[in-house]
Amino acid sequence: MPEFFEVKRIKDYLIDSGISGDLIYDFKFKNNGNRILKNSSIDSFKTHLINNHICFIKTKAKYTLFGFKKGSFLIHYRFTGIPHIRGVPYGDRLKTIYSLPILNLKKDYVRFSIYFSSGRILDYYDTRCLSHLHFHKSLKNFNDYEHIKSLPNDLENFKPLTYASFKTLYKHSKLDVKTYLLDQTKEPSGIGNYLANEICSYAKINPWLLISSLSKIQYDNLFNSVNKIAQLSTKSSSYEWFNVFNKLNCKICNHDIL
Repeated sequence: MPEFFEVKRIKDYLIDSGISGDLIYDFKFKNNGNRILKNSSIDSFKTHLINNHICFIKTKAKYTLFGFKKGSFLIHYRFTGIPHIRGVPYGDRLKTIYSLPILNLKKDYVRFSIYFSSGRILDYYDTRCLSHLHFHKSLKNFNDYEHIKSLPNDLENFKPLTYASFKTLYKHSKLDVKTYLLDQTKEPSGIGNYLANEICSYAKINPWLLISSLSKIQYDNLFNSVNKIAQLSTKSSSYEWFNVFNKLNCKICNHDIL
């Protein structure tokens, strides 16, 4: 599934395509794509989009916010969704997403299409129709959407707790390190499976270690690793820096990965 840095790269790809400021003249749900619309009627959503235009595209954690001249919609790609501008390759912005097809995209997986006056067409692909799309006629910010207003800072904006504060807060916790990293209600949000695996790998910490047992050195290593992975993810979309994810052997110790 797309994780924080992939979601951000998709945003950059969409902005670079030139759709911001482009007038929308038609919108169509396809292949039961209306199932991903969670809080509005199809007619209301479609009517609001037509003759509107995109003013901005922003990301927070794994969410993308499309702001229009009037209103906005918020989308979470979840496990199987990705937008694509017809005829415009992702290029170096996005070379792969594990479990998602970004090459040889099939028309049967298009869940909606947005048609722009310039001739651009945005096709939204979702192989299993699991994405969530929320729409509002007036809201313009992430915090305006009630179901994510408490979403904490993501990898780009977080500040780790001091070790003393962390120990006080989690001294009785039964969470392991990986579960803690994957918890979207805890800062930093936006971490998924591959990022969590690589953070633990670079920190040389067992992902199943209880967070309540972390020493100060381990805690410092963990968040130094978070920053390191953030730098690597920003620098490259090719994942050559992976130590463990999607590999048969660990790059650090060469042991088999089960």
